[in-house]
Amino acid sequence: ATVGGELQVKQNARLARALKRLAGELYGSDVHWQLELLQNADDNVYDEELEPTAELTLRPGEVLFRCNERGFRDADIRAICDIGNSSKVGAAKYAAGGRVLATGEKGLGFKAVFALTNSPKVLSGGFRIEFDAMHPSGIGYVLPRWMGSEAEAEEAEALLEGGWGSALRLPLRPDLLPRQAELFGQLQELPASSLLFLKQLREVAIVDETAVLDKEGGSAAAGVHMRRADDFDGGASHDARWREVTQRVRLEVSRGGGPWESEAWLLLRRRFAVPAGVAKPGSTNPPETTLVELALPLDDQGAFDRSRGKQPVFAFLPVRSFGLSFALQADWAVSSSREELLSGCAWNEFLKAQLPSLLLELVEEAKKEKPGSALQWSVYSALPSMAAAPPFFRSSFTQLHAALRSRECILTDEGVYCHPRQAFRCSAEVRAAFGPPAEGRGQAASLRQALRSQGHHLIHERVEASAHAALLDGLGVQRFGAAQLLRLLPAIAAEADTSSAPSVWRGALALLDE
Repeated sequence: ATVGGELQVKQNARLARALKRLAGELYGSDVHWQLELLQNADDNVYDEELEPTAELTLRPGEVLFRCNERGFRDADIRAICDIGNSSKVGAAKYAAGGRVLATGEKGLGFKAVFALTNSPKVLSGGFRIEFDAMHPSGIGYVLPRWMGSEAEAEEAEALLEGGWGSALRLPLRPDLLPRQAELFGQLQELPASSLLFLKQLREVAIVDETAVLDKEGGSAAAGVHMRRADDFDGGASHDARWREVTQRVRLEVSRGGGPWESEAWLLLRRRFAVPAGVAKPGSTNPPETTLVELALPLDDQGAFDRSRGKQPVFAFLPVRSFGLSFALQADWAVSSSREELLSGCAWNEFLKAQLPSLLLELVEEAKKEKPGSALQWSVYSALPSMAAAPPFFRSSFTQLHAALRSRECILTDEGVYCHPRQAFRCSAEVRAAFGPPAEGRGQAASLRQALRSQGHHLIHERVEASAHAALLDGLGVQRFGAAQLLRLLPAIAAEADTSSAPSVWRGALALLDE
C-alpha cells in the first residue's frame, strides 16, 4: 500500500507538471485565454429570444467572464475536468451545407485560464465548482471542489444576476498582479473584427473597473464594447450564417463609454465542394462543402480602408496576421495553441487554393459598382504584389495574378475595363497631353484616339496613385514612354487631319520630351 501510495504521488506530480506546462507554455500570448473563452461562448447554446453576449469584467486582482448562454451540461463539466476530451471531440462537427457546429475540437481550451489564475471558479446552471492548481495532490487542475457553503451560494447568485447563464471568476496569479495594468490593457486590444465570423455571439464587452473614467454627471468604467449592427442576411435566422452572401456588414464599437463608432466591411462568403479524400485532421466525417469568407474594410466613402492596417486570418476567431489587407476566414486546421495554421496539411492546402477564386469575385463585385464608386479604384490596393505576398499564401497569389493578367480587370480613365497589358501608366504631364477622356476635338482628342485605335488606354489616375506599383508591374501594366510613343506615331499620323496636324505633332513631341 505504501509503495502504491508513493507511485500515485509521483504520478500526480508528473500530471501536475504536464498540466502546468500545458497551461503556461502552450500559448505564446499572455491573453490567449481570452480567445479560448470567446470560442467556448460561441459554441454554447442560447435561447432564441436572446442576443448572444459575452462580457469580460476586469476588477482589481481578478477577471470575471460571463455569457448569457443556457448553462453548462454534465458533459461540459466532465470535459473541463479532463485533458484533451472536450465535449465537442468526437461529436458531429458538421451539418448540412458545411455548417460548423463546434469550433473547439482539441479539448484544451479551458486549461488556458491557468495561464492567468490558479483557482478558477465555474458557476453555470446548477454547477458551482472551483479548481486549485496549487493543491498538494497535484491534480487540482482537473479535480475541482464543490462550492457548497452559504456564502459561496450568495456569491454565485450575485455573479449570475442580470440574466447571465455562466460565470467564470478568475483571480490573478500572485506573480501576475504587478503586471495587472499591462494585461488588462492587452485584453482591451481585441479587434471588433473578431465578431465578423463568429457563429452566434453578437456582442462582446470588456469592462475595466480598475480604470474609472470621469464622466459628466458621474463616472463610468473604461473598456470597450463591440457589437454587430446588422443581421447576417437582413434576417434573424441563425441559418443565414451559413449562406453564400455578398453584403455590407457594419460593426459598432464604443470605447470608455463613449459614442458608438461604425466599422464597415464588404463580406464575401462562398461555398466550395470538398474533394473526395480530403478531410480536416481529426475529422472522421468531413463535410461535402465548406465556406471560405473574405471581409474587406471600407471607409465612409465605400473605398478600401488601408488605414485599418493588416488583418488577421481567422478560424472563426483570429489566428494571427499574415500581412493581408483583408480578413480571411475558413475552417482551418490550426495548431494546439490556435496561434498558427498547420503547414503541409492537405485540408489547409485545399482551403487556400480557394483564395484566388474569392479575390477574383471581389474584383468582379467592384466592377459592378456604380461609375465613380470609390471601391472601383481602391480595390487594387488591397491586393499584394508577389514580392509582398506572405509565404504561406504565395501559391494562391501566383494563381490570382495569372488569372488577372487574362481578364479585363483594370479600370481606365474612361471608366471602362481593359486587360492589364492594354493599360498604360503615365506621368501627370503625359496624362494632361492626352486630355480628358471626353474631349471631342483637337490635339488631345487625336492623341487619345490614336491610343484607342491600337487597343490601349490610360489607367485611372486614382488606381495608379493607390495600387502597389509592383502589383501593376506584375500584372503587365506598362509605363508610357518613348517606345510606346513611337509605336503610336502611325496611328497619330492617321488621326491628324490637315488643319490639326501641326498641333497634334507638337503634342506628340511634348510627350516624347516627357
